[in-house]
Amino acid sequence: MAFSTTDIIGFLIMYQCLFFVVVLWSNRKTKPFFIKMLLSICACIAIHFGYMILGERIFSSGNWLGPFFGLLYGPLYFHFAKSLIYRNEKPQQMIWHYIPAILTLGVVVFLRNKLWSYLDIVSLVITAHLAFYLLAILVLIFRFRSKLKTTLANYIEIDLKWLEIAIYVQLAAIFTALLEGFLPVTNNGDFLVFLVYALVLVLVNCLYYFGLKHVGLFKGLQATDLEGNASEFTLDAAQYNEQKDILAAYIETEKPYLEFDVSLGQMTLDTEISSRNLSYIINKAYGCNFYEFINNRRLEVAKQLLSTTDKQVKEIMYESGFSNKTTFNTFFKKQTGKTPSQFRNSFK
Repeated sequence: MAFSTTDIIGFLIMYQCLFFVVVLWSNRKTKPFFIKMLLSICACIAIHFGYMILGERIFSSGNWLGPFFGLLYGPLYFHFAKSLIYRNEKPQQMIWHYIPAILTLGVVVFLRNKLWSYLDIVSLVITAHLAFYLLAILVLIFRFRSKLKTTLANYIEIDLKWLEIAIYVQLAAIFTALLEGFLPVTNNGDFLVFLVYALVLVLVNCLYYFGLKHVGLFKGLQATDLEGNASEFTLDAAQYNEQKDILAAYIETEKPYLEFDVSLGQMTLDTEISSRNLSYIINKAYGCNFYEFINNRRLEVAKQLLSTTDKQVKEIMYESGFSNKTTFNTFFKKQTGKTPSQFRNSFK
């Protein structure tokens, strides 16, 4: 049996996925739900690519299980994303998402010959199905990121930027597959298939390496955390003024912004002001979200130290409450138009 370069990439994808499955499964610790979803994705990709590469050679059956696998990926990716964002996600609430794949499996087993007559239509439906789920993940990520800005001062490490990029990679793979399947590009067909395989290989590694890193940084939101509209909430004048003064005094005396892991939840405990009231007061009194509120104060400390001391920039970053160099540099330049070093040089 001769194998093409594309087949070799497919074998590499299978090897990576099976390796990840073994590593994840062999860990005897209790597996959080997102690990189980990652296991499912890797197993599905390994079986799918094994069938695509070896199915026709061994079983003389072609890729007629493709529609079944195609309808699995969207729900698997979506529930993996939800399991990263939410804590206590319930698997039983997800089952209905897999009904189309289960029904399609029955169709391809018992009505295979009829299915081939509508292959182009089936391919478009499957592509639209996957694209819908990928776009739903992007919406979920954007809402999640917006919520983080109202609850955490250091959120860049857990903002799921890597997952957003992975979704774009998957959308690129879909577009490339469509280009290969529906446009007259027969001269470049092998290259496009190769490109799809390469994109899948990148995707698998992104899901594994960054997905595992994420769990050590974030414990997840409650499902209700992404619900509701802050603009619909208000406080009466007396309560607003009283609690605003409490917050101002707390910020002045305790300086919570100098702590790396300061959060809205911690400030709620310290001030005995509810998180909703605290968010409302910060938005109305200071015209910004929690992320900007805390980092603006850190920025003032950093600017003071940069202009009056000879301390290293990294030391100043830590002293002012920033724990992430990317956050520090990005926020500093956004607010001042200069990098920390440029800002310091302007005083020399």
